[in-house]
Amino acid sequence: MSIELTDPDKVNIKIAYLDTLQNVINRMATFSLAMKTASVTTLTALLAYSTSEPLDNSFKLWMFFIPWLFFAGYHAYFLRLERAFRHIYNSSSNQNSITFDDMRIDGDKLNNAYEKWTSIIFSKPLFVFHLTLIIIAVVSFIKIKGIPCF
Repeated sequence: MSIELTDPDKVNIKIAYLDTLQNVINRMATFSLAMKTASVTTLTALLAYSTSEPLDNSFKLWMFFIPWLFFAGYHAYFLRLERAFRHIYNSSSNQNSITFDDMRIDGDKLNNAYEKWTSIIFSKPLFVFHLTLIIIAVVSFIKIKGIPCF
């Protein structure tokens, strides 16, 4: 059984599909912002904890890098997903008509839309933000502790 769609129906389906993709993109952007917030909060908490300990403690700077790697990895993951869905959105918005099969977002469609990890990791938003966090951690740790970092 096939359904005959009129032109207004096709336009409404396309708008609904693009709206769904836009909601997914917004969600990925929100997750990316949450990773930035968690990174800054964790860095601040670790710096506060390091000042509360005596100078001869065993708290070292490398302990900042464990949570930093975790949050930077998640940030890169969500940025990669967001860019993949933006690619799908842009290619879908350029199509004249969208079929129901075009609406399916499966692994193949996402794999074709993914950028390489290196382009994500060294992208300006990710690289500058996390490089700034590392510099702040190193400078603060040296200034607070006044001892070698490693």
